Amino acid sequence: MNKKYPYPDKTINDGKLYQKIGKRYYPISDLHAYEGLRQGAWLVTVDDGCTSIRRSVEPDNIAVEAAFKYAADRLTKIIAKYCEARPKSTPLTPLEQKAVKAYYDVMGKEKILYFEYPTIATMAEEIVAEVRKMSNI
Repeated sequence: MNKKYPYPDKTINDGKLYQKIGKRYYPISDLHAYEGLRQGAWLVTVDDGCTSIRRSVEPDNIAVEAAFKYAADRLTKIIAKYCEARPKSTPLTPLEQKAVKAYYDVMGKEKILYFEYPTIATMAEEIVAEVRKMSNI
């Protein structure tokens, strides 16, 4: 006898909300997740697949802080778009070929030259921090 459970979600005493998917129940949220937050004003933003929690020093500026958060997310997408790698369409010049050969002679062909850059999210947050400084917030 296969009875259907009348409620799609159920809560067990472990403080989590469960949802039935197929024949099993899977935890979908922790009801006590925010109890560990210290006293103060917090900015919580929830998007598809992402939850962000940031402490806000000034509750009066919470709308501006939220706008800065969304601006940083948008800037991240813009910077990522313009930093995409593109194939080089021009062949190496003779001087560049000599430089590559000299590099391989010293380092070996198995060593590849890597460059490190800050993450795109860090770049966006730095831009927003500069805007925040300029606006005295």
